[in-house]
Amino acid sequence: MDEEVEGHQRYKHLIEMSPAPINIFDRDGRSVWCNDAVVEMFGLSDREEFLGRSILEMIHPDDRERAQEEILSVIEEKESVGPTRMRLRRDDGSVRYIRVSTAIGEYLGTDIGQAIAIDETSRIERERQLKVLDNWLRHNIRNKMAIIRGLAEDIQADRVDDVAESARKIQEHTDTLVQQADHERRIIQLLETDRKQTHVTVAVDDIVAKVINDAREDYPAANITVPTMESFHADAIAELDIAVRELVENAIIHNDTEVPEVMVEVEDATPENCVIRITDNGPGIPEIEQSYLQLDKEIDELQHGSGLGLVLVYWVVRLSEGTITATDNDPRGSVVTINLQKG
Repeated sequence: MDEEVEGHQRYKHLIEMSPAPINIFDRDGRSVWCNDAVVEMFGLSDREEFLGRSILEMIHPDDRERAQEEILSVIEEKESVGPTRMRLRRDDGSVRYIRVSTAIGEYLGTDIGQAIAIDETSRIERERQLKVLDNWLRHNIRNKMAIIRGLAEDIQADRVDDVAESARKIQEHTDTLVQQADHERRIIQLLETDRKQTHVTVAVDDIVAKVINDAREDYPAANITVPTMESFHADAIAELDIAVRELVENAIIHNDTEVPEVMVEVEDATPENCVIRITDNGPGIPEIEQSYLQLDKEIDELQHGSGLGLVLVYWVVRLSEGTITATDNDPRGSVVTINLQKG
C-alpha cells in the first residue's frame, strides 16, 4: 500500500513539474488533480478553486456536448481521444481556445481521464488580427488609390483650376498611405512574433526623455512639458518606445489649437507598477478610436484605416502585459495612461 501511495505521489509530482496544463478528472468530468498551468489557463488564483469542479461547466456551451462524449469515450470505453479543439469559458467570461488530448489512466485504484491541453488563444488571436489588417489594407488602398487616380485624371484632362492644390492633395493621400503601411508593417511584426518570452527590462524615464527630445525637435511649435519624471524600470517588450512616440505625436499632430499643449508624466503607481501619462489640449480621441485601446476587447474592425496608430499602441501595451486607458481631459483634450509592471 505504501508503494502504491508513493507511486501516486510521484505521479502527482510529474504533473506538477509539467509546463503543459494537465488535468486529472473522474467519470463526471470533475477535477481530481491538476497542475498550476491549468489554474493559470483558467485564470484562477488557486488550485482549490478548480479541484472538484466539473470541466464541463467551464467548456463553452457550443462545445460541451462534444466534451461530454469524449469524457465517456475515455472513462467507459478506455479510448484515447484527440487532439480536439475546444473553447473554454473562464469565470470572468473571457474565452480561451485550446487543443486537448485525453487518455485513460488510474488514480488511487479508480479509472480517471488525463487531459493535456495546449492553449492556442494567442495564435488564433494573432491570426484573426492579421486577417483584420489584411481586409483593411485591401479596402483602404483601393479607396485611396481611387481618389489619387481621380485627382490625377482631373489634372490630365485640365479639369482643375488649381493644379498645385490638386497635386498637394495627391501628396497628402500618398503620405497617409505610406504612414499607414508603416504602421501595418510594425503591427504585423509584433503579431507574427511570439513576444511572451521576449520581455526585457526597459528604463521608462530614458525612453520618455528620448521621445520628448525628438518631438520637441520635430514639432517646435508644440509646448511639451514634463512636470513629473521619476526613474523606473519596467518589464515590457523592447518596442515600448514606439507606443510612447505614437501617443505623443498623435497628441501634437491631431491638435486643433494654435499651440498644442502636451504634458508627459512618469510616476509611481503602486509598489509593483509605474505609469506613463500623456495629456493634451486637443479635440480628444474619437470614441471609435478609443475602443482600439480597450485591452479587454478584440479589434475586429478598423474604420477605413482610422486609428491604426492606436492599434499599434494597443498591441505594444498588450504584449507588454500592461494596461492602457483613455479619458477626457478637463476642459478639453484627452488623457492616455499606460500602466506597466516594474522590472
